[in-house]
Amino acid sequence: MINDISLLPLLAEFLGKSAVVLLAGLVIQAAIRRLPVSPAFRHSLWISLFSAILLLPFCQLYLPGIGILPVEVTAATTGVSVATSESVAISSPALSTSDGKAFPGFSRTQILTGLWLTGFLFFLVRSIIGVVYLRRIEATASSPEKDLKDRITDLLSRVKTGRNIRVIVSPRVKTPFTFGILRPRIVLPKAILQESDQDLEMIVLHEIEHIRRYDALSVWISRLFLALNWVNPLAWTACRQSRHFREEACDLRVISAGHSSASYAEMLLRQAKVASRSCLQISATAVAETGTIEKRIKMILNPQNLFKAKSEHPAAGMFAKTTTLLSILAVAALGAIGKVESAGNSEMDSLIVPRVEFTATPLADAVAFLQLKSREADPAKKGINVIIQPDMDKTARINLKLTNVPAIEALRYTAKLAGGDIKIEDHAVLIGKFPPSEEVQQPGDIEANKRKMQSLIIPSIEFIDTPLTDALRFLQQKSVELDVKEQDRNKKGINVILESGPVLHLNGYKIANPTKITLRLTDVPLEEAIRYTCNLAQYEYVVEPHAIIVRGKE
Repeated sequence: MINDISLLPLLAEFLGKSAVVLLAGLVIQAAIRRLPVSPAFRHSLWISLFSAILLLPFCQLYLPGIGILPVEVTAATTGVSVATSESVAISSPALSTSDGKAFPGFSRTQILTGLWLTGFLFFLVRSIIGVVYLRRIEATASSPEKDLKDRITDLLSRVKTGRNIRVIVSPRVKTPFTFGILRPRIVLPKAILQESDQDLEMIVLHEIEHIRRYDALSVWISRLFLALNWVNPLAWTACRQSRHFREEACDLRVISAGHSSASYAEMLLRQAKVASRSCLQISATAVAETGTIEKRIKMILNPQNLFKAKSEHPAAGMFAKTTTLLSILAVAALGAIGKVESAGNSEMDSLIVPRVEFTATPLADAVAFLQLKSREADPAKKGINVIIQPDMDKTARINLKLTNVPAIEALRYTAKLAGGDIKIEDHAVLIGKFPPSEEVQQPGDIEANKRKMQSLIIPSIEFIDTPLTDALRFLQQKSVELDVKEQDRNKKGINVILESGPVLHLNGYKIANPTKITLRLTDVPLEEAIRYTCNLAQYEYVVEPHAIIVRGKE
């Protein structure tokens, strides 16, 4: 099962920061559109940003965090519940059927993560298929005939690339293309023999420029970038622009070699008629790549655009070389921004357990369950080590129902219901009977919980000899119904834990006090309703970061 607790927040952060970088890139491209900047520079700018974005996940995971805002964990958590150590857990019927699940067995976060992962895997598999197809083409291709080989050898000797280029001819392709990062290959169709010397020279020059610019590498960078950001429309726009600029840069190289714009445009049109969309576009660069021809021909045949692109400022080349480094540094800083390091047990606080439901569960089993869930929520798969001390009864029965709560808090509530407490040490959490902890709760968390309780106004309450558990259950159901500002159903309402309270002594036996409530109120905040209810039952309540604890007065 996908770990939605640990992966989805990282994924959302990555996609959000990627969108910021892409938006900045689009703004820069629009700003320099009228300047004498070549397509080669504009393409290098996009590839720099793509490369930097690919580093974002590593920056998020391994760079020191730069906090912007203080941590504030909302006190209200998923759903509502009552649990008592003396009776079966009572939960809100509003949540007992679905528990925030869009499909049985899967939460919304798991479904969203699964959808993104499906798209990511689709792009990877498609790229792998493209590579396999290229290998098959190469395996069935042959060396060019002597006449063609001599013509191409002469052309390669006049164009210095500093790389060993292999030229092959294949009957399986319709248009020339180039592939290979370390071992570049130019693949020509058999029909190339029918082309004139001028057309052949223009085609080979175009493909040689792809090799000289290492465009095969830029293709893979773009594909991996798009696989990670396929849900973002800005990513598709950026990749489309990058592909156009890449081809226009090679077109200008051919024109700069002395070939006329009209002849080159005619050659592109002829090649476009026989070109077809295929998986070759995934891993290769074709002279007549579909989707780029119209814009390229407009650029080639427009003298003003051609002059502007060819009259680039001499300093632009140096600036283009530094763009990648600057982009990587800027995006690396962006990757660290927003990662907040909270005080205290920040790692334990980040291990969220989506659902806890114990009904007469032995303490040992409950602790084992929470340990397992903490490992599932931990990206490092370490989780929390928990040791039950000898003074605790491992068979003590626990009744508890919580949702979307930190594992450390769930352990504390579990220990409380078993008559103990927790003690956090360097390498483990101990459950035992310890002196009262002097640790102070984070005031921001408690205040957030109180604010939410004050904002939920209950229009009418009428209890007539109502058991305390039923009264609390009613108040919890109302907290869900009234929490309309929270759009995420998984965060509505308040977690409530009912600990063991006063007991009656009858013939030497202890029995639960059958407390009943009689109360009528109108237009009262939830917190006030809980306070009046607890006072009438001679109970008290404590507001904590992730739940409200209701317990009998000492």
